Amino acid sequence: MIIWLAGLVVVVVLAGAIGRDLAGTRGLIEPLSRVAWTYGVFLVLYVLLGVWEAKDGFFGNTVRRGAICVDTGIGGSGFTGAGWRAASGGSVGVTGDVQACVLHPGAADLTLFLLTRLPGLLLWGWVLLMIFRLVRRATAVGPFSPRMAAMITQLGCLIVVGAMIAAALQAIGVNLLTDAVLRPEPFNTGSVLADVLLVAPLKALFPVPALAGAALISFGRITGVGAAMDEELKATV
Repeated sequence: MIIWLAGLVVVVVLAGAIGRDLAGTRGLIEPLSRVAWTYGVFLVLYVLLGVWEAKDGFFGNTVRRGAICVDTGIGGSGFTGAGWRAASGGSVGVTGDVQACVLHPGAADLTLFLLTRLPGLLLWGWVLLMIFRLVRRATAVGPFSPRMAAMITQLGCLIVVGAMIAAALQAIGVNLLTDAVLRPEPFNTGSVLADVLLVAPLKALFPVPALAGAALISFGRITGVGAAMDEELKATV
């Protein structure tokens, strides 16, 4: 109950902060503010739900208390035909993709599980934080300034690079946990490296993060040119 109350306080504070921003920038960045606020609320609630489930001993599943489970990305039909089985201390479920579970996880298993969850949450939390900073900056000095242009470009770079890094870290956790549960191990060193360094980052990058990141970087450059032209005009008047 304390966790949920703390989350409610955070949501109310965020709502108040964004509401103040909207009052000064209505008509220019109101859509961005409202979307960021909505995503922020859902991100907070998602984190609280994860903490609540972890408190009760559920990690990536709602059935096996104390076990940690990951979606391996291996289709059920492929699993049946390959002759894989669960290793000692592991369990396998086939509902769509194969779900691999470590029944009695140690510190290393928990670390790998966190790699499958935390990078994505941290990335989008960081993105939202930068958007809130953009809103506040635009409220204070206007949306067209060299600093705003730099912040928009940084946001685009964060989305592109962050999506790739988060996907690579998640792939490490998923692949190594899958190898710990399934016998024979489905991923050798070469396939793990290929997934971590190439396949997973590219899958995460295209199409949305690549398009969004490129658009923001381009818009940041355009804003920077516009701000410079505005400064030149002011200097000549």
